[in-house]
Amino acid sequence: MLSRLRTTQWLADFETTRHEDSPILMHTTMQSLAALALALLAHGRIIDLNSEPLVQDLYDYVIVGGGTAGMVISSRLSENPSVRVAVLEAGGSGIGNENISCPGLIAAVLGTQVDWNFKTVPQQFAANQSITWPRGKVLGGSTAINGRVLTRGSKAEYDAFEKLGNPGWNWDSLLAAVNKAEHLHLPSQHLEDKYRYQFEPNSYGTDGPLDLTFSPWWSTAVEHGFFPSAQLLGHPLLPDGNDGNATGLRFIPAHVHQTGRRTTAFTAYYDPSRPNLDLYTFGRVSRLIFAGTAVPLTATGVEFICPNGTIGTLRVSKEVIVSAGTVQAPQVLELSGIGDPAVLVPLGIDVLYANTGVGANLQDHVIANSVWALKPQYYFQTYTALEENATYFTESLNLWAKHGVGIMASSTPQLQYSSLSQLVDEDGMEEARKLLASKPSWLSDAQFTVLKSHILGDNPILEYCPIPVQGSNVPEPGVGYLLFQNAMQHELSRGTVHINTSDPLAAPVINPRYLESEFDTWLIAQGMMHLRKITEQKPFQDVLDGEVLPGNHPIGTASMLPESDGGVVDPEARVYGTANVRIADASVIPMHISAHTTNIVYAFAERIADIIKGTS
Repeated sequence: MLSRLRTTQWLADFETTRHEDSPILMHTTMQSLAALALALLAHGRIIDLNSEPLVQDLYDYVIVGGGTAGMVISSRLSENPSVRVAVLEAGGSGIGNENISCPGLIAAVLGTQVDWNFKTVPQQFAANQSITWPRGKVLGGSTAINGRVLTRGSKAEYDAFEKLGNPGWNWDSLLAAVNKAEHLHLPSQHLEDKYRYQFEPNSYGTDGPLDLTFSPWWSTAVEHGFFPSAQLLGHPLLPDGNDGNATGLRFIPAHVHQTGRRTTAFTAYYDPSRPNLDLYTFGRVSRLIFAGTAVPLTATGVEFICPNGTIGTLRVSKEVIVSAGTVQAPQVLELSGIGDPAVLVPLGIDVLYANTGVGANLQDHVIANSVWALKPQYYFQTYTALEENATYFTESLNLWAKHGVGIMASSTPQLQYSSLSQLVDEDGMEEARKLLASKPSWLSDAQFTVLKSHILGDNPILEYCPIPVQGSNVPEPGVGYLLFQNAMQHELSRGTVHINTSDPLAAPVINPRYLESEFDTWLIAQGMMHLRKITEQKPFQDVLDGEVLPGNHPIGTASMLPESDGGVVDPEARVYGTANVRIADASVIPMHISAHTTNIVYAFAERIADIIKGTS
């Protein structure tokens, strides 16, 4: 707890000191900069490779990627003062970036220098679209640019990890791991009375570094229309929704501090007082260095490229932990000679360990959006109004800066997760069984068996997420909008992420193969039809003014599975064929759950940290 408070205070001093002549934007004072410089000279360092001398240093652990899992692992390993830990991050620190700190400015951070802004190849089964994939390129990773909400999924989905060949990876172990990370702040009595939040405090941790709060504001169009309409169609309001029973309507907390500022993996986990932790920013990993070619391979260092093109090396005495994410973890392995020979050999990369599972098993939550216009009285409860009305924007930003409340401090507070049997009648269930009668060639028997159980059982299969924004629709001036994300939670389609060049600075080729499975297309259509039924109910008709536009969470590219089933890492997250390389990020999650992925990445990272420390 002391460490968490110390880190929070340091970041507050550095990021959020406000000058009297600037009531809106928050600035760094010279005093804060001086204090920070002294702290970093005396303790652990944030080393900007744009300007600081190249360091060839030896560490016990080197972590590739300072994103969600990377910050967790670095924090937990550096708790031992006798252990030296380095993190190599491709982006910057993000310190002082108000577009990260302010929840309401999420649209302003996407596509900027803190976003990798990847794109897929054109998707054959999705109108040949090339889909943008936002991924965080900054300390804290995608926790700096995402929607901040906390959802877990169902108990059965977590227990399936164990059934797929990973002993000890189940609901109980992962809930215990993520509870260690969490610090739930109960809503004030005012918010309880105003919004009638329903949740079970015992479902969350209370003493971890990761702040959780309930949104201090949300649109009454959602409040008055969404839950009442869904309940009329039989969807239950859950006591919590993050307690293992995820099918139904639920209120959800968000990764936001009580001051209204976003909590990222960096702001939550980084402790600048530790002299044994160094964070290198703006360094692009080029490969892992191994001591010879004998299997199991032993990593001795991480080679990286500085912004000026200079090549550097961080040497390692114990382990390398790759936390580069679903897109770039397979890229790091392939550049290092671990992967499918059919990918590596044509690029002139020596195959040190052949594994066709690297870069395979890519899964995502496929989303179809639909947009409704709202009745005029709800206009100033939408992000559209923030974009169109400068006065409203300034007033809202001031309110957030001074008090941490209002639309700029808000996160999505209501979600609906539905099972297939809640979306379709018995004829629809029979159609689903027919579509699932034959196993797709790209799925293992074990994965297909688990997937059918998820889909045909009581587990969530679709998510409805309401956001007061116009989406890709071109707004009519003065009109507010409500966008619904209709997100498939368990797709049958599987994609790939592979390199197509030996250049480490080139983006890998992302091909999710969206909607290749006929079942996936059918399910998205069923979800859209059921959503229209919800919006046809009277509570929603009282706030909506007509439909305008009928309408990612990637995992799995280095899956924790038996190698014979396409696995890349074993149940201790160690890369097959290596002695001391592990992966800790979303790429190791072998099958999707019905939840936004931030929470489960925190859970995996905490558990992998315990495994490395020998305390699991």
